[in-house]
Parts: sequence; C-alpha cells; structure tokens
Amino acid sequence: MADVLSNQLKAVFALGNFTDEVVLYKQMCSTICQFDYACKRDVDEAGRQTGITNTTVMTVALKSATVDKYKELYKALKSTQISCFSVLFNAVFDQDNQLSDYYGGMVVDGYVVDIEESFDVASLNPNGMSLTVKIVVNTIKYVGRQTTKELQLNFA
Repeated sequence: MADVLSNQLKAVFALGNFTDEVVLYKQMCSTICQFDYACKRDVDEAGRQTGITNTTVMTVALKSATVDKYKELYKALKSTQISCFSVLFNAVFDQDNQLSDYYGGMVVDGYVVDIEESFDVASLNPNGMSLTVKIVVNTIKYVGRQTTKELQLNFA
C-alpha cells in the first residue's frame, strides 16, 4: 500500500469495484470534493451495538467527471438494479496512469436516487461543472491496509 500519501488526489470516485481484476486508470476516476454518510446501529443498555445497521444515504460531490461518467451515473439513476462504486483514498497512479497504490478504499453497492448538477460560471473553467450524487447504500466494503470489512445495511 501507499507509504507516502499523495498531495494531489486525496479521494477519487470510480464506477465499479476497484478490487476486481480490471485495471483502473486515472481518467476513469473523478475527484471527490466532499462526501458524507452516517451509519448507525441500535445500542443496548450496556452501550454495545446491537442489531442491523440502519439504511443510510451517501452524498458524494464530484468534480472533473467526463461526459461518459455522467452518462453512466444517469443510467444508474434510471436503473432499478444495484450499482457498484469505488472510493479510493490517496490513490497513486503510475506513469501509464494506472492505479498502482492506495491508502484505503470503499466499495459501495447501492441505488442512485438523485443527481444534482452545478456550474461554476465565475471561474470560466470549461471543467467547472460538478455533480452531487446521492446513493441509498446497500453494502459498504471497507478495504484497508490489513483488513477488509463488509457492512450490510438493513433495507426493512
């Protein structure tokens, strides 16, 4: 894994599961400006977590996405099937722009329920468009340096 943290890309978002045997290229990723989600479980009288983790919505604000990525996200919005997304922290890409290392990551399975577009007209930047994607999370698989943990959320 990455011993030196990248100062360029703190977090990136990609369609699909980055742990599969497929090569992940830098141009397949979008920069994450901000994301949040809150997973919580019931707590018993002793303070121990019990039961199933409650459903949550993950909100991801993306920058520098290509038109093809927009199309794929809108296709996921229209779909009634679970879609898969990857979030990588401190991704390192080699000279061929292939993913060579990362500090940690998450593979999120869920349903895209909303996409909001916003434009930064003040900067006159042609890449000034950003997307905010809302995903109802089904599972989150945390991929770290030494462990992998999967969290199944309750859809009841």
